[in-house]
This record gives sequence, structure tokens and C-alpha cells, in this order.
Amino acid sequence: SNGINYKTENQKGKKYRIVNVRDISAANLFIHGRDLSEITLPSAFAEKYVIPANCILIARSGIPGAIRLIANPQDTLYCGFIIICRPTIADSRPYLTYFMKSLEGSGATHKDSSILNNVSQDMLKRIYIPMPDDVTLLSFKSLMDDLFESIISLQTGIEETTILRDTLLPLLMNGQVEVKE
Repeated sequence: SNGINYKTENQKGKKYRIVNVRDISAANLFIHGRDLSEITLPSAFAEKYVIPANCILIARSGIPGAIRLIANPQDTLYCGFIIICRPTIADSRPYLTYFMKSLEGSGATHKDSSILNNVSQDMLKRIYIPMPDDVTLLSFKSLMDDLFESIISLQTGIEETTILRDTLLPLLMNGQVEVKE
């Protein structure tokens, strides 16, 4: 389904984080919620655009066909330039993610006939995806879930270390903090 189109002027309601195309462009595979913009929208309008767990984000523009996952989708919306894919086959998200990721930049997910390339749901529906048997799918999911968990944990550690560096470095540079040997 396509994401939300919204205006931020004079909005009242609940605070949400929102994934925009620039967030997809800035990420490798996982998008982290703490890096996202916040908007306030009426819940009745926004709730149908909350990113469900276990879905795949696909950029409609920017980097057309770029595939990303969100580490913690709670109370996070997706903008109108993003399509989400909700896998209907149990345990297929990791496989579908990497299959679709292999198509990034290939032209399989967008047409080059105009100046502004866009991905549409119709284009995505025409992509043939060979599915492995259930045992292989479950085995791949198990392996990838462990890797996904490691990636998220390492990215979180990098972000925390970066914040610590950015806090301590100015203090070290102006002499407010010293490192003892």
C-alpha cells in the first residue's frame, strides 16, 4: 500500500515518527526510528499508515525500488513516496527483502521512459519472485533473523558511541576533561 500524504500546518493529535524517501536514501538496510522526523497528526487519519511489523519498505522515488526495513516501527508512519509490502507467506520477509534488494538499480522496479523515475504497485505486481520450499524458507529466515539482530545491535552501538564521541570531544578539546593514563 502507498503511504500517507500530509500537511503539517496546524495539526493536532498524536505525535508520530515518519519515514521519508531521504531516510531510505540515507540507510543501507535498516532505518532506525530515532533518526526520523516527527509529525503530529490526528490518529483517525494517521493510524492506517502506521508501519506494521514484518513489512518491507520500497521507495517509489528518490532511489526508485530501494528496499529497506525498519528496526522498530512502533508509532512510525510511511510517507506517500513509499510503498510497504506485507508478505503473505509466513517466514518470507528475509527472502523477499534480499530478492527485491538484488533488483535495486536494475530497472526491474521502475521505468526509464520519463525524467522522473517512479515505482508503482502495478510494476511491483509484475515482478516474478520464485519462492523456495517451506523448509528452505524457514531455514533462511532463521539464519537472517540472527544476522538482522546483529546488524541492529551493532548499528545501535555505533550510534551510541558517536553520541558519546560528539559529547566528549569538545570537552577534551577545550580542556574541560582530561584523559588519565
